Amino acid sequence: LYYSRKGGTPGWLEDIRRYLEKEYGGGKCFRHVRILNANLTEAEEFYKGGWNNTGPNNLLYGLFRSPSIRSAYDFVLWHETDVFAVRNGWRGRVLEECRYPRGFWRKGPNQLPLFNMVGTVSAHHYHMNTAGLYRMDPCFLELLERLRREYPVAPPDAMLHLFFHEPERFRNFQRHAHRFLYTDFMQNWIGEWRYADVFEHSSNTVLVHGKHRRLS
Repeated sequence: LYYSRKGGTPGWLEDIRRYLEKEYGGGKCFRHVRILNANLTEAEEFYKGGWNNTGPNNLLYGLFRSPSIRSAYDFVLWHETDVFAVRNGWRGRVLEECRYPRGFWRKGPNQLPLFNMVGTVSAHHYHMNTAGLYRMDPCFLELLERLRREYPVAPPDAMLHLFFHEPERFRNFQRHAHRFLYTDFMQNWIGEWRYADVFEHSSNTVLVHGKHRRLS
């Protein structure tokens, strides 16, 4: 559980941690349930949507800079509060995705639903969403630090895509494009979605990123 605010862990979050540890810890779903505090100020948390992504950037990059994360884990699943499991056994599928293929740095979803307004498609629409798997590879982490320096407030998922598609960085694209894999183990829906929509698109999906879930 990743908490942003300075001043220690609030009681309600510790209650959630204890509940998850009791019900799902010990290997039932998670080995342990811990809390990591990003210790951000109110200014560092700033986020109102759009291209000023200050708060989410500080959370994301702070996680990858954390010594306890870098020393203990080979992969991170960026699982926001609007990510939903849509099949049982999703944990095993995530572990499977970590193993294959060798050498990838990112696995993430593209944008859904399928888009019919062809005239409005831009380079941004091709980017891989932030949700998904990250390999804790030192070279990849250095690339993220470079993005942090060059695009300090822009969304990192969009900037990663634009970085590789700028003509002067074509050599970087040639060297590293194969390490970034679009995937269907997780889908990314920007509008309303139902389980039928998810499985119509791909029966391989186990997780969905999207706030607007409809149960009927």
